[in-house]
Amino acid sequence: MTKRKTPRRPPAFLFNVRDWLCSPSLARMTDQQVRVYLSLLCYSWLNEPIATLSNDDAELARMAGVTPDVWDQIKAPILAKFQSDGNGRIFNERLQLEADYCANRSFAGKAGWGKGRRTKQADTAKRSAQKRQQGT
Repeated sequence: MTKRKTPRRPPAFLFNVRDWLCSPSLARMTDQQVRVYLSLLCYSWLNEPIATLSNDDAELARMAGVTPDVWDQIKAPILAKFQSDGNGRIFNERLQLEADYCANRSFAGKAGWGKGRRTKQADTAKRSAQKRQQGT
């Protein structure tokens, strides 16, 4: 049985500490709201499509580890950090840019690896042909 290859997801995203600590909107959040916001960012990174969440209050409360009543009380400043994609999902713009950056880096790396491999194969074939000509 052949194991199905799944696309590799980056295990982490860049976290700009200065921006996080200097954010005026985060400074206005309670400790619980900051914790929930960070948890939702992490869950969104693991979700499919990457960096999105379902725009469903019950699901968001479950991921946040709070009751629906608590979620209703704390959600306003957290959801203000997300935008709707128009298809029932929400995303954080900054994290979405990070996901796009990771995807582009991965694609460029694969393209570069393939190019380097093709160049090496062409060089090897050229040297082999030269050796054959010298031997005859």
